[in-house]
Amino acid sequence: MVFIHSLNSSRFSKSFISIKQIILYLCILYLIFCSGDNLPEISISQLIFSEKPKYKEVDFIEFKKLFDIPLMTDDYILNDAGPFQMDKDSNLYVMDIYSNQIIKFDPKGRFIRKFGGTGDGPSEFRSGRFFVIENEKFYILEKNKGIKVWDINGKYLDYILGGGFLNMSDIKIHGNKMYMLNSEGNLPEISSILSSYSFNNRLKREKVISEIKIDINKERKFSLTTIPIDSDGNIYSPVLRDEHLINKYDHEGNLVLTFGRKYKQVEYSDEIVEWSREVYKNEADIIIKKYPPVIRFILIDDRDLVWVIVGESYGDNYRRFSVTSTIDIFNTDGEFLYSFESNLISSRSLIRNNRLYSQPLRLDDYGEMTIGVYEVEYNLGTGH
Repeated sequence: MVFIHSLNSSRFSKSFISIKQIILYLCILYLIFCSGDNLPEISISQLIFSEKPKYKEVDFIEFKKLFDIPLMTDDYILNDAGPFQMDKDSNLYVMDIYSNQIIKFDPKGRFIRKFGGTGDGPSEFRSGRFFVIENEKFYILEKNKGIKVWDINGKYLDYILGGGFLNMSDIKIHGNKMYMLNSEGNLPEISSILSSYSFNNRLKREKVISEIKIDINKERKFSLTTIPIDSDGNIYSPVLRDEHLINKYDHEGNLVLTFGRKYKQVEYSDEIVEWSREVYKNEADIIIKKYPPVIRFILIDDRDLVWVIVGESYGDNYRRFSVTSTIDIFNTDGEFLYSFESNLISSRSLIRNNRLYSQPLRLDDYGEMTIGVYEVEYNLGTGH
């Protein structure tokens, strides 16, 4: 059941509402407005909260393994595959942040060529962390410097000046705006900040869209890692650590919708707890929490379905061993469609052309580094 409360109409959009729904709605408001000094922004005028998925008794999403792309061959070495991007011809591009190279693969996973190399020349880049392909151009972010622009064949076109990007998590472009996810502040208190920028000859921040404050002594595993953006330029961001709530912003960064679902937190598995204790045993200030953050990251596929990865994830163990996460599927109207569990999805995943490209683990079962490629089968048409 879904309810939408609109202050514009001064009534619920449904002709009836249960006592249980009213209590649930009031609980959401209580949690939001009692969240301390870091009061989050939500859309009271458009708040959608679901109890159950629309498609509960069917396999709405299925994966079929197609092939693996090795990350080490005689032609190239990807020490640790970074961001994935795709061009209009379904060629895959993968950045290696260690060698400052981008490797190109055809739709069958075969190596085509590599771009870049460490340096300051027009065909090189230094301290590359993220890149995006837009209008058949590469936009490559160089740490604390700016953005190098190449054509799709790696030819230098332009340089966009900009600095201060020391702790970037992602960049995206839509239309005439660039969106960046950056960590700012003084340790141990930092903020994950999602901002919009204009970009001509120089980057200029236009608006802070969302901000989530983090005390890394208390919480090292909750931070924004991706900028999910749909085909219309709408952006999606979690609201709170311990609640299943997502804000949807339009292309200008205006809040238009808040949505989520009823969710009961599940404790960390014993394996994650033991691993965390070993990793942080010499850091007395680190608190190992009982529950993982609710929303870990969000992906958008070609059909503008919103994939929300929930609970325990590969971010809890630096991708050292397999982790099963819950994945909730919503449409862009905030309707809860489907929920399932999988160990294939990580923040290093890309869903394009009905395919999932993913490197959940640093090493597979055979000690090899690969990108897994899977066909994504949607069993109910577009799912809308």
